[in-house]
Amino acid sequence: MFVLVHSPSVDPLTGGPVADARAVRQHESVIPSLLDVADADPPFWPRVVNAVNAAMSRLDQGQFVLLVAHSNAGLFMPLLVTHAVRPVRCCLFVFAAPPARARQTPAAPT
Repeated sequence: MFVLVHSPSVDPLTGGPVADARAVRQHESVIPSLLDVADADPPFWPRVVNAVNAAMSRLDQGQFVLLVAHSNAGLFMPLLVTHAVRPVRCCLFVFAAPPARARQTPAAPT
């Protein structure tokens, strides 16, 4: 089961071609929308985690989850795994920004 996580700065439809390819191969996938995560004051990450967890809960509970991050969604990956409502088997970074290893990761250069 694939959870395709797009950058909050782009439309979730950017993951559509990947989701279509997975469907052809009979793998279930979901793309949570992160379009509204910045509509309220920071911190933004709890809303990202909630959206991804809601999408995960729609998948077959008997299957493992693969998180696929694109672009700046990679920055959220450690939080998504830590706060996941079900076990995450693996994380894939597709042209994604990796989080810092030992410090906070800024969403934009300072």
